[in-house]
Amino acid sequence: MAISFENPKEYITELIGTLILVLIGCLAGAAVNAWGFSAMATGAAFALTYVGLIYCVGKFSNCHFNPLITLSMFISGKMKAGDTLFYVLAQLIGGIIGAIIAFFTLYFAYDTWDIFLFASTYGGYFARVELIGAIIVEFFLAFILAFVAMKATTSKKIDIKSGAIIAVAIFGLMWTFSGMTFSAINPAKSLGAAIAMLFSGIENHVEPLVQIWFFILIPALGAVVGTFLYMVTESDEFDLNKYLSAVKKKKAEKADEEYTEESEEVSEETAEEPAAEEEPVEEVVEDTEEIPEIESVEEDALPEVESEEEAAEETVVESEEPAADSETKTE
Repeated sequence: MAISFENPKEYITELIGTLILVLIGCLAGAAVNAWGFSAMATGAAFALTYVGLIYCVGKFSNCHFNPLITLSMFISGKMKAGDTLFYVLAQLIGGIIGAIIAFFTLYFAYDTWDIFLFASTYGGYFARVELIGAIIVEFFLAFILAFVAMKATTSKKIDIKSGAIIAVAIFGLMWTFSGMTFSAINPAKSLGAAIAMLFSGIENHVEPLVQIWFFILIPALGAVVGTFLYMVTESDEFDLNKYLSAVKKKKAEKADEEYTEESEEVSEETAEEPAAEEEPVEEVVEDTEEIPEIESVEEDALPEVESEEEAAEETVVESEEPAADSETKTE
C-alpha cells in the first residue's frame, strides 16, 4: 500500500503543537527544582497547554501532540497508516525542536548548563528507581492514558471536551508518578529532551539518550494494550468473536490462495507433457496414409484377372480353329 502525503496542514499543525507543548513542559520541569515548585506544577503545565492548543488549532488538526495517542487511534481503526506515520514524524520533530529551544532559553537566562538537568528529567530519566519498577510505572502510565483517550473520543479528532478529559488524566498521572521516572507520558518530549541534553556539558548528559529506547518502547506497549482492552470491553464497534472469525477467514483465504497456486503449477506441468507425445500421433497419420496404397494394389489386381479370362477365351478359340481345319481336310 502506497503512503501519500494527504493532509500537510494537519502534519504541520501537529509539529507546531508538539513543539509548543514540549517547550512549555521543559520550562516547567526546570521551574520545579530551580524555583521550588512542586511536581504538580509540571503536570498542570502540560495539561493546561494541551487544552489551550486544542482550542487554538483544533480546526487545523486532530490535536494529538503525542505519538501514544496517535498510535492508539491507528490501532482502533480511526486513522489510516499514512496519516499515522506522518503524524508521528511531525510530533517527534516538533518535540526535538521544542526541547532545544527550551534548553538554550534556559542557558541564556541563567548562564549555566546545570538548569538543563531539571528540564530533561521531565522527559524521562529513571535515575531513582530500578529497571523493573520503571517498566511497571511507564507501562501503566501509557496504558491508562491510551484507555482514557479512546474512551473520551469517538473519532480520531480530539475536541475541547475530550481534550479536557485527557488533560485531567495527564495532570493526575504526572502528579502521582513524576518522582519515579520523571515521565511526560510522551515519547516526543522524551526524545527531544534526550537530544537537547547532548548540547550540555553536565555530568551524565548522555544518559537520557542511552535510556531513550525505554521511554519509547515501554509506553508504546502500554498504549497498545490499553487500546486493545478498550476495544474489547467498551467499544460497540468491536466484537471479539467477529475479530477472531475475521482472523480465521483470512487464514482460510490464504490457504485457498496457496492451494490455487499449487494447482496452477500442477496444471502447467501436465500441460507440458503432451508436447513429448507428438511422435505417436504422427505415426498414426502415416498409417492412415498407407491405406490408399492398399486400394491401388487391389485396383491393379483386377486387370490381371481380366487378362487371364481373356487368355482362356483365346485358348478356346485356338482349339476350335484346328477342329475346323480338320473338317476341311476330310472333305
